[in-house]
Amino acid sequence: MPKIIANAREDILRTATDCLFENGYGGLAIRDVAARCGMAAGTLYNYFPSKLDLVSHIILCEWVESLKRLDAALADAPNCSAGLRCVFEALSRFSGRFRPVWEDSRLSPEALSGHPRGGGHRAQLHLQLSERLRDLFRRQKHPELAEGFLADFLVRNLLHYSMEPDFDYDVIAPLLQQLLEKEDL
Repeated sequence: MPKIIANAREDILRTATDCLFENGYGGLAIRDVAARCGMAAGTLYNYFPSKLDLVSHIILCEWVESLKRLDAALADAPNCSAGLRCVFEALSRFSGRFRPVWEDSRLSPEALSGHPRGGGHRAQLHLQLSERLRDLFRRQKHPELAEGFLADFLVRNLLHYSMEPDFDYDVIAPLLQQLLEKEDL
């Protein structure tokens, strides 16, 4: 009878995350993760059929947690400008955490996040963030900002600039403020 491992999936993800950030993508070995989890490599492959699949799931889990933190920050944002800063900072933290993985793996964030089992496509990420901006605009009593392409435009640019390791948000903050002002729309 096969051995039943309680919370195996969660244990694998937690252990693999530690290994990934300790050793990088190139140093992440399925056998090592399995050994640290007290299981055979074949058992781990029952949960995650490849290293790419495992890393994609790690990224997805981290993204879900990032969205939860972002939602809390947006709920506390006193205005739209502060909300945009929250989005940029959340994206910067996320991309900063995974930049070494993307560089080490020589895979783009899109390749890892676009993996069929790793969280969907870039369009899904855009949609998640655009909806959050639209909700922010509505909560801040600016429903006109929630209509049209502004939220999508802002998300595309915030994503782009958040991927730059040393980009200073304050460089684009005045321009974003102008975009948000009703009389300039």
